[in-house]
Amino acid sequence: MIVLFGPPGVGKSTLISQARARGWDGIDTDSALFQSRRVMVTLAAHNAGGLRLIAATADLNPGLYPSEALKVLLLPPRGKYAMRRLKRDLRRPWLAIIPDVYYTFEKNQSQFDVVVREWTGWDDLEPQLRNVKLHVR
Repeated sequence: MIVLFGPPGVGKSTLISQARARGWDGIDTDSALFQSRRVMVTLAAHNAGGLRLIAATADLNPGLYPSEALKVLLLPPRGKYAMRRLKRDLRRPWLAIIPDVYYTFEKNQSQFDVVVREWTGWDDLEPQLRNVKLHVR
């Protein structure tokens, strides 16, 4: 199981969509429905059957997710993040009110298994995660 973390607007939902298009099981856990340990344990059990699963969340608490999950922080350089967020906010202006928590993620990056700073999409990110040689099948 791979869990993508990162500040709002970093591209987690876009990566989930791209991964789904390539045969991965993908769940965007930013919705309140998925913000519970019980649901994440259920997802981990689902993944134990050999299915590839990727989840995305803006939550800053990796401890809520199963210990066997590969916890990946998406944290582009600050300038690139500002551009991604602006692009997202222009498409979906109601999201512009979400506070910028970039520095909070940056300060806590040691809590994650992998910190990825550069990617162009799932086709670029997935091989980077394979090189970590952890839980990616």
